[in-house]
Amino acid sequence: MLGRECGLIYGLLWEAAFRNSEKNASYGAITEWSVKGIANECSMGKATVRRGLKKLLDAGFIQYAGKSWGSGSWKRRWSVTHPNQLEAVRYSISMMGLPSLNYKKSIGKSSAQA
Repeated sequence: MLGRECGLIYGLLWEAAFRNSEKNASYGAITEWSVKGIANECSMGKATVRRGLKKLLDAGFIQYAGKSWGSGSWKRRWSVTHPNQLEAVRYSISMMGLPSLNYKKSIGKSSAQA
């Protein structure tokens, strides 16, 4: 079981991604949210949001899609997995390893604050 925080985070990312998506929503969509922004929107601490994001990554519900520059700062991009694609994403995770570990590597020494 992923926990209450994961449901709130996933719901927020899902709604934002598919509301803003110009692509076919049946294959997932991308959104940009900071840890701080998610924490504020969901009334959670940043550490709780970080744990929730890592759980969602490892369960295949979201994928880290890198960073983009916008509004004068870097923003993390999250790909939200559509339920139709969940089995394929989970198979990939079983072959490639936990995405939360790769996510930590991609952000370097600040991984404790990811």
